[in-house]
Amino acid sequence: GSGEDMAVENVRLLKSKLQQSEYGKKTLERQKQSPYKAFYYSVPDKQAFVQAKLDELSIPYRETENGFEAQECYVEIIRKLEKEFKAPRSAAREKLRGDIDRLLMQSKTLEELLEKLKKEKYTVKQGKYLAVKPPQGGQFIRLKTLGEQYSEYALRNRLNAKKKYEQSLEQQIKSAIQRKSKDSFEVIVLRTMQFYTIAYSNGALPVKKREQQKPFSWTNDAELDKLTALNQKVNSGATLESMKRDFENAESTLAEKEKLLEKSKSDLKTFYELKEKLEILFEGKQSNVFTREQAEQALQQYQSINKNNYRNVEILINNEIENVKKAESELDAARKQMKEASDILSVAEKVTGGIYVQSLVGEERERREANYLPNGIKPVG
Repeated sequence: GSGEDMAVENVRLLKSKLQQSEYGKKTLERQKQSPYKAFYYSVPDKQAFVQAKLDELSIPYRETENGFEAQECYVEIIRKLEKEFKAPRSAAREKLRGDIDRLLMQSKTLEELLEKLKKEKYTVKQGKYLAVKPPQGGQFIRLKTLGEQYSEYALRNRLNAKKKYEQSLEQQIKSAIQRKSKDSFEVIVLRTMQFYTIAYSNGALPVKKREQQKPFSWTNDAELDKLTALNQKVNSGATLESMKRDFENAESTLAEKEKLLEKSKSDLKTFYELKEKLEILFEGKQSNVFTREQAEQALQQYQSINKNNYRNVEILINNEIENVKKAESELDAARKQMKEASDILSVAEKVTGGIYVQSLVGEERERREANYLPNGIKPVG
């Protein structure tokens, strides 16, 4: 009978449960016996990261001199964890990159660069590989491990590129003086660029990178970039007056584009309201915004709308949505143009007034003094 079947079924279930637990026990036995394997880490942060994750997963391991040991059955998990680790760019290495970038642009030779690093309390070791130890102690850092731009060979190349840039600037000034005159706008701009590189080399200006991920160089200098853009404008015939006009034009274009966008938005709102009113009239929609009377008044304004074509208001709405999008992107472009015109004009005015580099040096001096004074408040007198 069914009772017997039940009993058989229960026995079968128990048996299979036993088998499963036997299998589970065997797997555990196998895991327990699985040999230990050593994992080595040259990066202490990475080891700490992996171990913390193993703790979370309650996977056993034992620490060794320069890593740890865990059982072979966990290798796959551990390899996966290692891949998850993202090396933080350590502060000491980041600072060293920055210091090399800055001091390299103030040096003529590699030897001079190393001297300057020593002056800033770095210890320099010139063996087969150039290595430097930060002032606050810690390990020696091999320069080539800072990235391909920091090997000895790359640093010499960067110094060469710097020298070439400075020589080409000198050449451009000479030829501009011959072509125009020594007080022409072009010569003033080029001389400002030269003056900037000198002020920087004397340590009076900070690093201002244009692209953060690239090393600092004359071609990756935000200030020189502005001056180069101005130089190109001057070469193509721009004057201070024409730049003022460009700025005024950009200003009025911006105002125009703002008006257009406003109008498009207001038209869109009108069409949405019209749609609601038409739905009250032709679809018997209940509205808590407009009365039937208001809806009828609207219809009187639009004689051509009737029961057959009122749905065309959707087309108007969709067109207007496109218009709003277009107006928004044109406004963005106008804002960008306005900013460019304003930036280049202010650079041009400072350059013509002969105060461009001085004002940068002044700002930097104030910033440095503020760093030394309590609360950054300047003493009076």
